[in-house]
Amino acid sequence: MNKKGNAWSIPIQFNSDYLGYGDLMLPYGSELTGKSLVTFSDDSSVVTLSETHAKIGEGTLLIIPKAHMDESGWKGAAQVESELSLLVDMAYVAEVDGVFSAQADWALPASGFSAEWTAKSDIAKMVLNDQAATVSGIVAHLDGKYNGTFQGEGEMTIDRLDAAGAAITVFSGPLLFQDNVLVIPKSTSQVFEGTLE
Repeated sequence: MNKKGNAWSIPIQFNSDYLGYGDLMLPYGSELTGKSLVTFSDDSSVVTLSETHAKIGEGTLLIIPKAHMDESGWKGAAQVESELSLLVDMAYVAEVDGVFSAQADWALPASGFSAEWTAKSDIAKMVLNDQAATVSGIVAHLDGKYNGTFQGEGEMTIDRLDAAGAAITVFSGPLLFQDNVLVIPKSTSQVFEGTLE
């Protein structure tokens, strides 16, 4: 613990093999490890987190460059960089080769959590469970807000989807996040040498 002026600073390290919020939690067996620098005023009316890095399982990193708490609540920024192995750990897909990144500015006053965020992914290959389908060349981005529910919009393209002996290629369409549901309202693709809309 160090004191500079009217503020105290404490470097901390943390780890957990079980962490969740509502229906969201780390997959079983995944470990969260990290470190941060906590600075607070003499009367604890102002608290700041800086240099926060948290590793989730293998290949996922959460970075909080700075977060600040005062009488109005918490405010901060966050970044996520992931190789998406968590999707396999959580049994959402059988195999994945790609990357995902997201940035957010967030606030946590007494009225509840809110955020403005942007996310993008570039996935070379994804194999669904039970070999139901293989998807190649997924590129997507979304910009949105969270204020009790996720809302956002963006675009997605897919080079190829193979399922049940058929191939869908050159897929593209807009993405909408509406009340926590991800929707593709319209799209175009090529199937059996024709165009599907």
